Amino acid sequence: MHPELQQLLKQRLDVIADHAFRDRDPEAHLTALKVVSEKTSAYSQAHHAQFDRKLSHYLTNFSYLQALDHLSGCNLIPAGPINPLFLSLLLLTPLPAQPNLISLLSPPPPP
Repeated sequence: MHPELQQLLKQRLDVIADHAFRDRDPEAHLTALKVVSEKTSAYSQAHHAQFDRKLSHYLTNFSYLQALDHLSGCNLIPAGPINPLFLSLLLLTPLPAQPNLISLLSPPPPP
């Protein structure tokens, strides 16, 4: 279900979470964020008629993390404001190739 949109949302989160890139070259970091945000917006506008009501709501309100959660089928993020600590955890944790927020919240396997 909309794998291209999932990839764009993941890329956006990856850019936001790349603090080394931001610290090294703030202007290029902002440009990268703008580029992926514009691609996300263009995809959303072109495919808006194919979105279910919930996904449309998330994208219209720029709730991209919730949109990614919805597309992945996990639906772990509660409706309403997101706890800043929870958001920090998600942004500091690299997303797997296939977004699966359950894997982000599960404890790591024992060594």
